[in-house]
Amino acid sequence: MHSDKNRLATKEKEAATQGRIDVTHRRYRVIAGYQAETGVAIAYLGMRKIETVRAGNVTEALEALKGTLDRRFEHLRSERSGEVPSEAEYDEALQVLRADVPEQSMALLLLLCRLPEVSATLPELALRLGRSEPAVTTEAARLGRRLGALLDFAPDPEGLDRLLAPVLSFARVSRIRPGSPQILRLRPEIVAPLRGLGQGEARALR
Repeated sequence: MHSDKNRLATKEKEAATQGRIDVTHRRYRVIAGYQAETGVAIAYLGMRKIETVRAGNVTEALEALKGTLDRRFEHLRSERSGEVPSEAEYDEALQVLRADVPEQSMALLLLLCRLPEVSATLPELALRLGRSEPAVTTEAARLGRRLGALLDFAPDPEGLDRLLAPVLSFARVSRIRPGSPQILRLRPEIVAPLRGLGQGEARALR
């Protein structure tokens, strides 16, 4: 942990000397450099610019922006219900996720949020997406791991198969009866952010 922080600090110092920095802080991408001899640091959430700080030099701008982002991050965490992320946290994580993964991967989450009761079995998802069930299971787990990392949220799997455990970061998993297909039901907190994301993409295609 300390070695990673030291490497990041070294990278930032070297970049500041060269006049440009591009790093990740929390779940935010930060780009800093000079504009007309003024230090400027800009934070992005996925592809969306969210904060800009100007200071006497790049290092000062970067440190000030990090402080702002830390306060933003901690404020959102304080709104959690127990350990479960809030809608605002899911919205931020989805913005980053959308910029990081292929559209085909996001299609799984967007499909789930459009279905009745925001739930489906893995075979149903595979059929609707035109993919094999193992491929959909692997994709769901990959999305779950990435979301879980962005949100620092890894619920107790409570006996769930290790392959599917990561999906608990965005869904609950159940069966109607022993041996029946597993059902993925989106967590209530992620539904509205996902629908907002889907509507935004639909508007962009018009």
